[in-house]
Amino acid sequence: MSNIDLYDIGSYDPKSSDHDSTNASTSQTSNIVYNECSQEYSIKTSTGVLAKHLNKKHNRNITLKPRRFLVQKPYSKDDNTCIEECKSSILDFFVGDQIPFNTAESRWFRKMTSTLDLRY
Repeated sequence: MSNIDLYDIGSYDPKSSDHDSTNASTSQTSNIVYNECSQEYSIKTSTGVLAKHLNKKHNRNITLKPRRFLVQKPYSKDDNTCIEECKSSILDFFVGDQIPFNTAESRWFRKMTSTLDLRY
């Protein structure tokens, strides 16, 4: 038995050649065909249907895990003041020290900003 968390599988791209290891292929109608049993599914099929099929027919242990989205309350007036100070400091850091703007795309910068405020 194998354990699979379905939210880790990602989306299926029929044009991609990376799907060989998932035991799936596409038919002429752009459906997903599970190679172990030739079961055919639409690309729009939900993960719940796929999990039920794999659990029942193939004796897999698949659990569906909900994605966790952080629900935040709107900023208060005090928060807005703090946020403006943070934005100003970050902008001064980039412009004043002539830091390349692609630094903001690095995972470490994103981790730092999410530590300062989880909304980023």
